[in-house]
Amino acid sequence: MTGPRDVPATTGSGGAPGATLPATGERGEPPPAGVGGGRWRQTWDNLDRSGLRVFWVAAAVALSFQLVLFLGVSTFRYHRFDLYTDFGTYAQAFTVIAHGNLDPFDTFQTYPFWQNHFELAMWPIGLLGSVWPHPIVLLWMQDVAVVATELVALLWIGQICAERVGPRRQQVALIVLVATVANAWWWEATIFDVHFETFGMPFALLSAYALWQGRYRTAWAAALVGLLFGDVVALSILFVGVAGLLSARVRSRGRGVWHAAGLAALGVAWLILVTAVHGNRGSAVPIYYGWIVHEPSNASSWAVFGSLAAHPSADLHVLRSQTGAMWRVVATGGALGLLTPWGLLQAIAVLVPVALNINGSFWLLPAGAFQTVTAVPFVLVGTVMVLVWVGTGHPEWPRLRAEHGHRRFAPWRGPAAWVLGAAALVLALSQSLPLWDQLASGWDTPSILSSVSGSAATQLRAIQSEIPAGAELVVSGGVVGRFTDRQAVYPVEPAPQNPIPITSPTVVFVLTDQGEEGVTPSGEQADAAFVARQLGATPLLHKDGVTAYVWHPAPGTPPLVLPTTNAAAHP
Repeated sequence: MTGPRDVPATTGSGGAPGATLPATGERGEPPPAGVGGGRWRQTWDNLDRSGLRVFWVAAAVALSFQLVLFLGVSTFRYHRFDLYTDFGTYAQAFTVIAHGNLDPFDTFQTYPFWQNHFELAMWPIGLLGSVWPHPIVLLWMQDVAVVATELVALLWIGQICAERVGPRRQQVALIVLVATVANAWWWEATIFDVHFETFGMPFALLSAYALWQGRYRTAWAAALVGLLFGDVVALSILFVGVAGLLSARVRSRGRGVWHAAGLAALGVAWLILVTAVHGNRGSAVPIYYGWIVHEPSNASSWAVFGSLAAHPSADLHVLRSQTGAMWRVVATGGALGLLTPWGLLQAIAVLVPVALNINGSFWLLPAGAFQTVTAVPFVLVGTVMVLVWVGTGHPEWPRLRAEHGHRRFAPWRGPAAWVLGAAALVLALSQSLPLWDQLASGWDTPSILSSVSGSAATQLRAIQSEIPAGAELVVSGGVVGRFTDRQAVYPVEPAPQNPIPITSPTVVFVLTDQGEEGVTPSGEQADAAFVARQLGATPLLHKDGVTAYVWHPAPGTPPLVLPTTNAAAHP
């Protein structure tokens, strides 16, 4: 990382938002147009203007291959019916909107969909479903969002290397590429259903990158789009603005401070709006956070927020108990990024709410990665900033920039940066290896890629084709995601579960213990016996672990509670 710093890649607020290369070649002159093979030759030469051509080609190949794998796994899991209640929430809204109902009701969580996290982006996405109404596109869009996040992170890192690293910029960028692609957190986030936090992640990162560049229109556009993916993304946008206020580079531009303050204010305003209209019911603030300050489950979000702010010692006590879990997340990004405002502030925004959440599965299970993955690219970019700071002297904190930014280069900086970088790479890879193992073992039966067998999927597909169009569905939670092509669909979940309202003269039950969120085999058998004997339903199928019944309830039948109310969940 030694050597003189290059001319900055960008000097103004114009140009392409993702530009990361300086305007001139190695000798300060742009290559002549049309020389040496025409447009393709010129494009190939342009890739090496900052000595990063191998890096850009390797990044394009690696991310393309990764995207193909993501899409393949998502398609396979969709084909296997290995989709749960979280996918069901979004797929149901997607389908209902695609069929013209612009006020979808979430039967999985028993409130209007807009109150989930105020995820307004579902409406334009759902309208696209009127052209091709297949919810698998939600999985594919999530895969693209994750790879887009990696791409933005690499663009940011490439610009840092082009501007601040000497002749070894290519080696530095390639090492970071390895650490980025090898991070298991991307797979953890894509392999469990669909979540709009993941959709909004590239926009939060792009807003931060553009703000750091001084491309304020792009920063605002990315932030505004990101807000459409819900209140969780709004919190990230808020802390992007705060990080900008603490960034030496942003502060060095007079207008940068005002734009950073504006983004922070935008995030605050959006969160206040969402809370005021009760659009954050998906966050279940009283249930998930009220326990810390002994607020009842029926308290308002405002009351819980006030109590949390009034009792910081209770918050810190919980956070101390979760330091190991939080460290695991930031360590996959090299951890050094916590020494920059971008990595530190985003880690606070993303990890602290999850650490305070009473739902421990967000930490303990691979499925919870969608809650924490947004912190990873910010920490990764911040780690590169710290290494460049050590190697060449270019801190991101304003006070350090003022005190140390103009000191002459010291010979120890280069070796120290390489040693520290090697340690960060080893840390990142060593933290990802257990995650890879956890990811594989979490879906080890009947296959690594799916917890639903091929034979069971065949039976589920057969029964799906026979369900009447107007029937209400009651489906085991481990496979319910594929049955959300209607408004009246309810999951069968381990205890506790909500009573199932009877809204149609025809009710079809699809019961199985397949899938990670399915009930136990004994619970599935108890449900089947109840439906057959107590309700007198007619059997439709009983094969390969899948049981289906059709039931014609009398008018006015009260809500139904199945025996799995008292059944234990899968470990």
